[in-house]
Amino acid sequence: MLEKDHYLSWGTSSGGVAAGRIEIGAAVMFNPDDFIKRIDDGKQALLISKPRKHLEHWITSANSKEAELNTLQAFRAFVDARSH
Repeated sequence: MLEKDHYLSWGTSSGGVAAGRIEIGAAVMFNPDDFIKRIDDGKQALLISKPRKHLEHWITSANSKEAELNTLQAFRAFVDARSH
């Protein structure tokens, strides 16, 4: 889900890990002013930046076995509270 200042993903793992099949999420938060074009074709999201020497971003993750961030809704609320 490409939002104004972050990209968030949530899905089920393949089960090829020691923990078995679990739901996992990831988010990348960024400054939207750093980008001149955004493309989301449903399979991938592309952010094309302005010419820069440096870009800052914050990456975070969660999974369904965590006590507080164990659903898409909880993870989205966590990311939304930190991204604006």
